Amino acid sequence: MTAELGTSDTICEIVRGEFVSPLELRVLAESPNYRLCHSYEAVFVVDKRDGSVHPAGDHYGDPAVGIITPDERWFCTGGEGVLCFSLDGTLLSFFRDGPPPDVSPAVSTAWFVRELVCEGSDNLVVSFDAEEHGTWTIDLATATPTRRGSSAA
Repeated sequence: MTAELGTSDTICEIVRGEFVSPLELRVLAESPNYRLCHSYEAVFVVDKRDGSVHPAGDHYGDPAVGIITPDERWFCTGGEGVLCFSLDGTLLSFFRDGPPPDVSPAVSTAWFVRELVCEGSDNLVVSFDAEEHGTWTIDLATATPTRRGSSAA
């Protein structure tokens, strides 16, 4: 579902009957053709060419960081966990329901993202607030997260 984003006076219905003003959208990342924005917990991709708005998932709490891959295929946000949205409708979610299967359940269940960095168009490097969570690479082509380095949780 998309909605048109018009002038600053326009109020547009975007998701679940929730009204969001363009002035309420906060930009997390920008590329030549898109803005990755959020309004509170809800994430949106705004196409700068035609003003269309694409809902791109919801975080628990406001997302803190965002990044758009160089080829503009993936729109990724980090807050409590990571969401990666593609305009073909794919929505990937990582680190949101506790630790990955290969990490000890003793590691805290809240994984708050500090930084997102692209390595090419298909690899996303994720750093967390808690040092015990380490740094991970997400292969967006296969939706596979891999812990970087040799330290284990």
